[in-house]
Amino acid sequence: LGNGTLSLANSAAIADTAVVTMPEAGVASAKINLSAGVNERVGWLFFGEKMKRAGTYGAVGSGAKYQDDTHFAGTGVLTVLHDNSGTLMFLQ
Repeated sequence: LGNGTLSLANSAAIADTAVVTMPEAGVASAKINLSAGVNERVGWLFFGEKMKRAGTYGAVGSGAKYQDDTHFAGTGVLTVLHDNSGTLMFLQ
């Protein structure tokens, strides 16, 4: 997304394996508007070149773990399934 708004009215609009790339804050005015009741699942989310953590994203008041009115609008949520975090294991 560059400028403008992507409005999602259902939870099946984007493939669960999709990579969603949005501009960093201040670079462009792109937003994802998630309607009430929408829980859209995507594979990965980037703001610019920075991969975001797995979890739920949405506007303030959406109930998402990561709330952001710069990139999101509406009361629905975007669930990001993957990130680049790993598992730390200690072996003795």
